[in-house]
Amino acid sequence: MVTNRVGPPVRGEDCFGRDGFVDMVWEKLSTGNVMLAGPRRFGKTSIMYRLIDDPRLNFQVLRADLEALDSPAALITELMVKLAGNNRTDRAL
Repeated sequence: MVTNRVGPPVRGEDCFGRDGFVDMVWEKLSTGNVMLAGPRRFGKTSIMYRLIDDPRLNFQVLRADLEALDSPAALITELMVKLAGNNRTDRAL
């Protein structure tokens, strides 16, 4: 059952009404990068979860919380850990 939630990010069938926006994000990702920016409580994280849960274009989507990182080396380390822990990308390292 679909539930309209106010609070934490939503996933699955609870993330509804954003299909056109998600399609546009995938279209933009097919040719470059995308930055999701908006005010608090606007649904940015829920959109990111949609990308993770339903990848397209043969993409492998990884989630990493980078807020606490304070150097380029920490970023590279975190990305390598995420890639090594993923069964589709671990052999590429």
